[in-house]
Amino acid sequence: MSQNVLDRNGSIVLIGMRGVGKTTLGTIASKALNWPFYDSDLIFEERQKVSVAHFIHTHGWDLFRRIESDILYDILPSNPKGKVIACGGGIIELERNRTLLKKFRDEYGYVIHVLREKEPVLAYLQSSPAYPPFLHETAIEAWDRRATFFRECCSYEFVSLTVPIPQGREGIITPDQTLALKPVETDFFRLLRFIHGVDTNKVLGLGGPRRSYILSLTFDDIRKAIPLLEDLSLGIDVWELRVDLLAEWDLTFISFQVATLRHHSTLPILFTLRTRGHGGRYPDVTPELSDSASIERHAQLLQHALHLGIEYVDIQFGAPESTMRSLLQHKRNSSILTSYTDWSGKLNWNHPQTRVLYESMRGWNPDLMMIVGVAKTFEDNMALRQFVGDRRIHPPLIAVNMGPEGKISRVLNPTLSPLSHPLLPRPAAPGQVSFYEAQTILYLTGLLPPKTFYLLGTPKLRNTSSIPTITITTTTMSAPTIHAINTAFQTLGLPYTYQKFELEKAHENGQLDLEDVGRRLREQMYGGGPHVGEDGVGTGGGSNTHTFGGASSSVPLPLQEGITKHLGLGHVTRHARIIGAVDIITVVPYTPLPSATSATIPTVVAGYCTSNSNGHGHPQTDPASSFGGPTNTTTTVTTLSGDNTAWRAIKSCLLRSLTPSNIITKETTALVLVSGRGGIKGTMATSGSGSIASARGAVYALYLIGVVRIWIWVCNNDVKSGEDVSRGFEGVDGGLLKVRVVQDLGEILRETKQGERDRWALPTMIISAIPSSSFSDHSSGNGLGLQLEHFSDAGGVAIDLDLASPSSGHSDLLKLAKEKRDRGVLWAGVEGIEVLLEQVYEQCRIWTGRRAPKNKVRKRMMTEYEEVWRSWRSLREG
Repeated sequence: MSQNVLDRNGSIVLIGMRGVGKTTLGTIASKALNWPFYDSDLIFEERQKVSVAHFIHTHGWDLFRRIESDILYDILPSNPKGKVIACGGGIIELERNRTLLKKFRDEYGYVIHVLREKEPVLAYLQSSPAYPPFLHETAIEAWDRRATFFRECCSYEFVSLTVPIPQGREGIITPDQTLALKPVETDFFRLLRFIHGVDTNKVLGLGGPRRSYILSLTFDDIRKAIPLLEDLSLGIDVWELRVDLLAEWDLTFISFQVATLRHHSTLPILFTLRTRGHGGRYPDVTPELSDSASIERHAQLLQHALHLGIEYVDIQFGAPESTMRSLLQHKRNSSILTSYTDWSGKLNWNHPQTRVLYESMRGWNPDLMMIVGVAKTFEDNMALRQFVGDRRIHPPLIAVNMGPEGKISRVLNPTLSPLSHPLLPRPAAPGQVSFYEAQTILYLTGLLPPKTFYLLGTPKLRNTSSIPTITITTTTMSAPTIHAINTAFQTLGLPYTYQKFELEKAHENGQLDLEDVGRRLREQMYGGGPHVGEDGVGTGGGSNTHTFGGASSSVPLPLQEGITKHLGLGHVTRHARIIGAVDIITVVPYTPLPSATSATIPTVVAGYCTSNSNGHGHPQTDPASSFGGPTNTTTTVTTLSGDNTAWRAIKSCLLRSLTPSNIITKETTALVLVSGRGGIKGTMATSGSGSIASARGAVYALYLIGVVRIWIWVCNNDVKSGEDVSRGFEGVDGGLLKVRVVQDLGEILRETKQGERDRWALPTMIISAIPSSSFSDHSSGNGLGLQLEHFSDAGGVAIDLDLASPSSGHSDLLKLAKEKRDRGVLWAGVEGIEVLLEQVYEQCRIWTGRRAPKNKVRKRMMTEYEEVWRSWRSLREG
């Protein structure tokens, strides 16, 4: 595999045994990338006018192989870019084909070897008359023999894990069958994003102030860890896959181990093959004592990690130079960690020889370095910290001591500190601590100060309706949100609390009084003393400086003129400026605020390129991406930063619910429903500005996943509100993004039925940003004129952002989506509580720098949410 930086548009060639899913994956990739898809078997049948099986039965394998080879030489050299090509299972049988595939791999595009579990594939082949028998061997023998050829030719290897497909009538693809392929699509897109550098799933800010952690999975089979992953992953940033501890070192076994872990977790992986001399189980490999076969096998295992698209690959310092050089040369988007572990206890952090070791390791120009010693006394840990403090910032250095006396070194190490967990079969090294223990020690030593976060809310407004209501401000949804986030804090072992922040003032329409909000926030942050400037920048000194962490608002706060001054915001993220509203505020190191409150909308790529974030959701281009979370230093110059979480929540719900049949292309269409400033007659939905901000967040989320045709409908013919939603979006990407405001939903039906060449299709995504201020018989969909005909027959996703939509399905939007699904069209319905949950996860990430413990947070959130509804029912019945 060459280290040449290939064009992202380089064609993708899929190779592998028949029946592993090359055609399915090729179709998915073709739709996502909007590239033509060529299947060599189909091309063969089109040219020969007979099926492959019939041709082989009539003319034999040799002639088939020659014609198949000619087809490969026809399509591969002439299609180096912008194509997806699936090859027949035996394409690698001829040496001339392997030569061509390797040349293509090294110079033009990407050759991906597709694998699947052997048993279901063989069962499928035996039951299908479309596949002829193998020549002079069984399918199993062909499978094993070809594995070497496939790996010889490929750039990457992908395991398409078998998923259960519901049975249906022959010739009819049901919605459930399409949905069943979603996990396969997700796993394949993860690899494609990594290959193309769209999302390499790396931990951001390594070597910076944010603490990061790694957990070594010491299982002999990763399948044993799957039921435990939710608990094992708490607080960590990277899985370390200890390949040397696995039951087998067979390449195929390792591929399935990696695929299984990725199937159940989005965290990046560190591939480690620890040798006995470094505390592992793999035989030592040294240039002096190992034969060439052992050296080659060791190198092959490490190279296999690159083929799998592993994010981080560990290579021990002292390995054969040829292995180290080859790994660094061919790493592409993988990061190389050079490690040295001294189990003898002879390493002395104060000795000049250790500095020589460091410089020698650094001379290989790795992406990361790790040096591990043994602590005999507490002073050894202080010597370690002094050693690290004297070293260069790049590359980031992981430096820890083993043994009971070395535990504190693991707590103080800020970069990918190795942790253990009580649920592991055994610790990876002596002296490791758990994440919870590390946070406790940091807190007790004053390195993890307590913080208080607040949920902003207005005083409860008087209800003028005859319908019993519960106002949707802090009086209703505050309890579920507060309990959920506090559950996250407690589970992560953080000394943080989240509580209500009732304000003294509110406008007549229930909008927050921003001046009052800003004054109260500054009081919390700095004690309201002279340390606060008009721009919100403070230099400490107030009694609450080290405890106030930030705040969130249940309704978006519009970025109108003067809001940054009222709220004391010294920084607003690019996303919030584009949307024009903030819903979360965080104390961050001071960064000067851009002069304008607007921002340029980024250019995105449609289809699979729907993520510009790493595994934790941090946007790689967000200027505030390094904010949030426990750090290893105390910053005295701080300010308030405003961000927007709603668009990320909407984006997550969309991507989770879209099926492979709804892959986004430039023809994909979406519809956003907005209430406008006047609300909807007959309901209590009057928060027009909140609806507009939510709608802009929806448009932004749609655009970032690749949708470039978006309809906006505003109730009551409020054209001005529609223009407010579309402002700044129309014409982005050189006019590719088109946002149309319609006054009549019937206009959408009429236009999609017209015969123009560029006519828009019916929407496959419908998002209602129409709020309700009460739990009543009114719903966000009532009286809108939305019909079943507005829902595309291709299937799609309907999202109702209204929290007043109960699980019983009172929302007309979700009822229509369910009715469409009942008719055999795969439409998914997403309730507002699901979007709110995603916002809670995002708030946790921004405030802690950690992924939320989703299962526990969700359980607490839904319990409290049901309690709100029980209270509502009691109020109505009383």
